[in-house]
Amino acid sequence: MGNPGPKYARTRHNVGFRVIAALARRHEITAWRTKYGARVAQSKSLAAILAMPQTFMNDSGDSVAPLAVFFKIEPGDVLVVCDDFNLDFGQLRMRRGGSDGGHNGLKSIIDALHTDRFPRLRIGVGRRGPDAIGFVLGVFSNEDEVELAGIIDRAADGAETFARAGIDAAIAVVNAAGGRGTSAEDAGDDT
Repeated sequence: MGNPGPKYARTRHNVGFRVIAALARRHEITAWRTKYGARVAQSKSLAAILAMPQTFMNDSGDSVAPLAVFFKIEPGDVLVVCDDFNLDFGQLRMRRGGSDGGHNGLKSIIDALHTDRFPRLRIGVGRRGPDAIGFVLGVFSNEDEVELAGIIDRAADGAETFARAGIDAAIAVVNAAGGRGTSAEDAGDDT
């Protein structure tokens, strides 16, 4: 999820779009089209549809639900990638479903799909100060941008795992080490 246009491209709220863009680069996807208020591309290598709703964050469901119907995708197979200011910067969390957690974009999708049982990959942007809206619509600091490339790569890895191996495998990969990723020596640890 994110907001359309260059004004929002580098904001914290658009980190989900940045993950989708990273997936598109990895899989050499360049053929985007517009459908149901979203930029949409098909990934044959992932056997998945990539979509970036252009309806603005708070109305994401207006795009996601019709796309799911058109492509005959069950809610359990819709992975939503979004920011979360309740998670520390860089922390990732994959879930099978659940509440919107105060995220208006997730609320819109829950309302439009008539269920909260769809997977979501939340990317922690932290929270600084009392102005939540101003914070998520603000841009990442230069220091955060340096770390963000690795965070986006980890999130894209999680999305790929979801597409290839399903939600259980994606949860195991994404939520490892508390959503902070694993080191090479931790990779084989099942704890």
